[in-house]
Amino acid sequence: MTKNILETDTAQKELEHAEKRDANARDLQAEKEWHMREDIRFAYREKLRACAEDSSTAWNLHDADEYVESLVGETGLEAGGFTTHAKKMEIIRANERFIEETIQHAKDYGQKALAIIDHARSQEWISNESAAEWRGRLKQGDKAERKKFIDTILPAYEKNWEKLSTDIARMKTLQKELHVTDKEVPELHDVLAKDFSRQKYPKKQDLVDMALAALAAYKKSGGKTENTETEIDMKELFQNAKNMLTNAAREGILAQNKISHWLRRIFESKADPALIQDFLSGKGKMPLTTLMQSWRNVRGEFNTIETKRESKGTPRSFHFVHANVFLSWHYERRKAYVNEADKRFEDVERERVDFLRVRHELDAHNWEEADALIRHIQPDSLTIEDNQKLESMQKYLRENRIVEEKPPENPPTSQVVQEMEDALNLISVAWVRDMLRKGCNKGYQSLWTLSATFRNREWSWEKGYLDAEKEETLRQAAKEETYEHIEEGHGNDFENNSFTGDTARSEAVRTQKDATSSQVLHVNASSAESFLNTVIEPNKTNRQIFYYTSAIPEGLNFSEHKFIIEHVFPILKRNTRILQDRGLNFFAAKGSPENN
Repeated sequence: MTKNILETDTAQKELEHAEKRDANARDLQAEKEWHMREDIRFAYREKLRACAEDSSTAWNLHDADEYVESLVGETGLEAGGFTTHAKKMEIIRANERFIEETIQHAKDYGQKALAIIDHARSQEWISNESAAEWRGRLKQGDKAERKKFIDTILPAYEKNWEKLSTDIARMKTLQKELHVTDKEVPELHDVLAKDFSRQKYPKKQDLVDMALAALAAYKKSGGKTENTETEIDMKELFQNAKNMLTNAAREGILAQNKISHWLRRIFESKADPALIQDFLSGKGKMPLTTLMQSWRNVRGEFNTIETKRESKGTPRSFHFVHANVFLSWHYERRKAYVNEADKRFEDVERERVDFLRVRHELDAHNWEEADALIRHIQPDSLTIEDNQKLESMQKYLRENRIVEEKPPENPPTSQVVQEMEDALNLISVAWVRDMLRKGCNKGYQSLWTLSATFRNREWSWEKGYLDAEKEETLRQAAKEETYEHIEEGHGNDFENNSFTGDTARSEAVRTQKDATSSQVLHVNASSAESFLNTVIEPNKTNRQIFYYTSAIPEGLNFSEHKFIIEHVFPILKRNTRILQDRGLNFFAAKGSPENN
């Protein structure tokens, strides 16, 4: 009996030792395989880091690490359903092309920015120190901010620098022509001072505008304090105008830097001294006092909107601005702002879906898409009130739109498809890239709704409702909360739902159209296609989805998410609309076997 027990114990121990050896062997093999994958990731990372260390590229070290992790990191691979070593290696190697494309993209964008900066420096529009600061911007901020800086902000600055340079040259020519110094025209003093070059652009332009206005007034006087023909004291007239505009700024109806702008408009005009005097003294068809009353009225409308925000809360999405920004705009833009802002306090549940779509694009500053959506609105379906709202949106678009080089109006289908593929390839997370590709194939309305759920997440970050820590807390609690919503039903308060695994089904999502609060939906690689088919496709016109729901894709960090919203979705939406107008879907247009 004892012998049998001993034999059994020995056999058990041998089995345990064998299992331990096998487990150790598996662990060693798993570690070896991980190192094989990590070696490739390390090589990718080093390539991107070398790109980041090149001062001529629009790329930084954080980008390098973040991009590799998003593209081929272990967490992302597992989330994408790739669990075996062989499959992971296949995906990692296949993604090498994205590394090379990303490096080339960073170089191209860097060169685009440097060409503007170097040209501005060669023309002496900016100093060496300023040029160095602008080059440094190529490494600052996240990818979306840098792309916006290079595509939009830097070209606008270049125009400002050129204008300032032209104005300074004009000032010097006029000064020489009139044979004056800062003794006769005191406004010249600050521009001619040694510290002028150290001032920032807005201050420089303000000082130059003031000097040009004063020179224009001096010129109208014939170089004299008294105009012998009209007996109008131009020096006094200039001071009167300056005092009126300064008082308007103190009253809060004109921006401080607009004083010099208006003085230039008045004294550089073709109006003679008598006409200027009438303009300043309240005579004529549109004197300065009448204009100031218009400024006063529109500032009053702005104040009313701010009071509404305090009492009713701030409506979602619309970009409300500080008074200083508001006053820096020209009058028509201010008027467009207050008209459109006031309409955002109306009951969104009773608003037309096509109007909500337009507003969504206006709020995202996607002017081209807003314009396209406005053009697709059927005028026969509009009431008088609808027409007023449409006119408000059209005016807001006109006054805010930055005129950019428009894409070809009728590009060949092959070019349309290639632009879409190029945009999709900017996305590092494979399953998100695949989801958007399939979203394109479902047509414009579905893609638009998908983009809206992405934009809602961005808006929530901008307003402080979400951040990385808050999202992680929500993710951890989402499953249990979703089980509860499936069992007990959805309410009208904020909801946090997980559309993953066993809760990736329609019952997990709040879609009732009478709900008026936000919903967060967590989505992952395994549920992405179901998300398109179950949530997006059937709810293309449901404001609970496109207005109130924020999609949080698993493994997609916010920096990448923001980049997709601002630089990928606009291209996809524009071109999906073009394909749809031609009776094509995305897969059919590219001749893909995926076409269904």
